Amino acid sequence: MHSIIIVVVVIIIIIIIIIIIIIIIIIIIIIIIIIIIIIIIIIIIIIIIIIITIIIIIIIIIIIIIIIIIIIIIIIIIIIIIIIINPTQGSKSTPP
Repeated sequence: MHSIIIVVVVIIIIIIIIIIIIIIIIIIIIIIIIIIIIIIIIIIIIIIIIIITIIIIIIIIIIIIIIIIIIIIIIIIIIIIIIIINPTQGSKSTPP
């Protein structure tokens, strides 16, 4: 009778230990998965930020280039106007 009780108790203890080990393994796996997901999310966020900054920098460079081109065009137009107007003014203003 005593031996049966001991066997039952030992079996119960073994089952409990196995259950605890399984639970611990499951918890560890869940934690690892959560950490991996967090790392992936962080990497994605960093990549998005880098892409956005690159796009912004490109846009700023394009705007600066456009502004420079516009300024150059305006200067060229002013120079052309001065060249066109100046000789007539020069010939009018200089006494014969």
